[in-house]
Amino acid sequence: MCARAREIRERARSSQPARSWASPRTTAAFGRSSRLDGASCKPRGCSFSGGPRSRTGAEAARPSNAELPLANPGMYQLDIVLKSGSNLAVRDRGGTSDPYVKFKIAGKEVFRSRTIYKSLNPLWEEKVSLLVDSLCEPLYVKVFDYDFGLQDDFMGSALLYLESLELTRTLDVTLDLKDPQHPGHNLGSLQLAVTLSPKEGDFREALTQLRRTWKRSSKVIPPPWEKKQL
Repeated sequence: MCARAREIRERARSSQPARSWASPRTTAAFGRSSRLDGASCKPRGCSFSGGPRSRTGAEAARPSNAELPLANPGMYQLDIVLKSGSNLAVRDRGGTSDPYVKFKIAGKEVFRSRTIYKSLNPLWEEKVSLLVDSLCEPLYVKVFDYDFGLQDDFMGSALLYLESLELTRTLDVTLDLKDPQHPGHNLGSLQLAVTLSPKEGDFREALTQLRRTWKRSSKVIPPPWEKKQL
């Protein structure tokens, strides 16, 4: 009976398709300096609609390597210098704005700049370092006009696709701001410096932890229904 069960399991294993665990490629789509409008830097390995990544139809039904985490959180470090803005939209009566910038990844806010008052050409020079575990989630950049006691006014947004960045190389980026409701409007631009680096130490630590888990799970554990003989 045991031999028959073993034969059935072996047949089932041989009939299953082999899984591929290849990680998505990181491609360099730009040189050292680029101008992006949120659509021109879309990578081939991921599909996006608006901000968050979306998949539809047959593609959503089958497993994809792009959905698998590349490693534990912290495999990549994203260093961003928010330099300045140029010709931003007017949102105040005096013909100026009080702009500040938000960064989001996978719908989560990861950075907010300080507010620069009464300026359409603000200078920030703020640096932030982010830990990223998936290159298929773009950096969503939004600009707002600060209004005390009121709802802040939207001043434009843009997307930066991380798969398009070359590793360990600083890229000067100009993001053209757009309004999804009025794509033809010119809302100015932001200037950033971006560097994407692998976190090799975190990866080795995750691999060591995974190997320990495998060793513990490989130990033979008797079924719970077996009683030990005293």
